[in-house]
This record gives sequence, C-alpha cells and structure tokens, in this order.
Amino acid sequence: MRRSKIIIVSEDFYPSNLVSSRRITYWARNLSTFLPSDITLKIIANNPKSEKTKEIKELVILKRVYRLKFLQKISNLIQLILNLRKEKNSSIIIFSAGPFYYLLTSWFIHKKHFVIFDLRDPFVSDSKNTTSKLKKLIKFIFQIWFLKQPNAIITINEFLKNDFKIPKNLPYAIIPNGIESIKFKNSVNSKKVLILGKVYENLEKFITQSLALFPEMEFHQFINKSTSLEINLLPSMKNVFIHDEINQEEIDKIGTEYEFGLVSSFGKDFVLPVKIFDYIRFNHKIIIINDAPSTSTELKVFLQNYKNTYFCYDQNIDHLQYENFVTSERQILEKCEIDAKYFRHESTKLLADFINTHLIASKK
Repeated sequence: MRRSKIIIVSEDFYPSNLVSSRRITYWARNLSTFLPSDITLKIIANNPKSEKTKEIKELVILKRVYRLKFLQKISNLIQLILNLRKEKNSSIIIFSAGPFYYLLTSWFIHKKHFVIFDLRDPFVSDSKNTTSKLKKLIKFIFQIWFLKQPNAIITINEFLKNDFKIPKNLPYAIIPNGIESIKFKNSVNSKKVLILGKVYENLEKFITQSLALFPEMEFHQFINKSTSLEINLLPSMKNVFIHDEINQEEIDKIGTEYEFGLVSSFGKDFVLPVKIFDYIRFNHKIIIINDAPSTSTELKVFLQNYKNTYFCYDQNIDHLQYENFVTSERQILEKCEIDAKYFRHESTKLLADFINTHLIASKK
C-alpha cells in the first residue's frame, strides 16, 4: 500500500517569523516539487495566527480553549489525537519539536502511519543550565521512552543526533536549519552591535568590558518583548537598546547599519543559530559568547573560513585580541561560501528523498 498524504505537526506556521515556522513553511511550499504529484500535504499548527498558503490543501489550527498553559496543552493533545485518528489512509506524519509534548500524541495514533520526529532542539540539555539533576533525570527517562515511538528521526546536525542518543536501528536523516537564499551587502563601520533574538545569559560583564575599551559602541537587541523571558538579560545601560522583533524584510533594511553581530550560545556543540547567516551576508564581524570549548563544534566548523569572528568564553575579554578584532579591517565576502546543505531548497530535497523511501507502507 502506498501512502498518499504527508501531515506535519508544528507549533508555528506562516506568517510567523520564528525559525521553526520558516523551516516548516518552506517545506510546505516546496515539498511537492520533489514528490509524486498525487501526494497531498496537511499542516496542523498551534499558532492561531497561522494562515493557509496556496500550496497547502489542508490547514488545521488547534483551538484555544483555556488560558492556563497546562490545560491548553492537554487540550492541544486531545485535539491532535482526535484529528489524526480520523485519518483513514496510511500517512507519513512529521512531528516538529519542540515543543516536545506533541510527541506524546504518537502513542495514541494508528500504527499504520509512518511517524517521523523532527528534533530541532535538545530536550534534556538546558540552554540556561539551570535544570536540576532530578528534572534532567526525569526528562532523560522520558526521552528514552519517546524515542521508541517514531519510525524515523530527523535532526539538524550530527552533534544533536548524538545528544539525543538515537537508537542505532532507527532510520534518521540530518536536515540542517538554514536560509532561503543569500545576497551579500556591505555594512558600515559604525561600532554598532546587532543582536537578533534571544541571548542565554546576562551579558553585563561582557558589555561593561566592551564599553570600557570602546565607549562609543552600541548594543541593539531585536526580540519579541511580549513573550520572551530573556529581554532582561541585557544590562540597563546608556548604550544598550531593546527593540521589538522584526521580520526578514526589516532585517534586510537595517542590517547594513551595524558593524557587528552577536551570538549568545550556551556551551553546547550542536548550536548553530540561524542569525549567523544574516550576520555573514552583511559581512558583520561576529562576536560569539560561550560556544562549547571543543575545537570542532557545529559553529566553529561552519565559521572556519570566515575570519571576522571573535570567540569569548565566560565573558572574559582578552583586551589585545579584542582591540585587534574591533579595529581590524573586515574580510569582505562577495560570493557565497556556505555549504549547499544549509540552503532550504537543498534541505527540502533531502527531506523529500527521505520521505520517498517510506512512501510504500509495509504490510503488517
């Protein structure tokens, strides 16, 4: 029996500007190019602002019933289970996580479906390193259980695959996060630092040292003020500015005004923030706070040929190195030197190839 439908379950969808939404939206718009013509695509999203695109035959938005997050999550699970149990024909169902509670649904749906977990973020590893040992143990036990549910796994890189300790007998694919396209623009020498999205620690120590060396430097963070808990992780200083989140078109307009881009990592070797691609295409000098100490992290391997980088650990600035970094001439890129796998067109082809191998349902 041949499967004729692909169902993707995601927290966000178009027009959301979140990385998770952009990944799923691009897949939804372009997957059909690489699949048999009779395959239909269905999206189930939680964000009530999600909108249908012309490529999508069916968009289901989970209803908001409760104000309490815990009750709403239970409601989401029930809605998901009921919706997926209505699917009479064998389908390929992709759960894009996080959030990870969606994965519970896989336990309740019919075994005729082929279930794929798209694991974009760590589950046990904690970005703020504040999770207690007991909570990590509970999460690790749950992780062992939920990794027994799918028929296949997708992760964004080998480092995250190893972090999840994916069972050896489980089919998997590496499909990176990335960008739609890249067009290089040269930014000005402004001593202004661009911070797109979250930071994962209070950066007061680093910013204080930076301003002591270069008092004219400015730090500008663009973040969703209404929902983010991280907006207070930048210190209240004269040269620090917090702005509302902006979309990709607005980033294109203001990106050239900044000389630097800043990434706050959290010491894990699988981290490769999508904002890196924006910083590179503007030829920004990139400041990276607390990447994992290993010499072969995903971030270091990706940036190995990009010379405009400064790695800072524990927010301790080496004054001489940092002064040289800030005042030196930038390496200007005029053509793309990014591996093709980081472009969404290529990653969508990888997904389609992976799906095509599972379109034929095995007989039970």
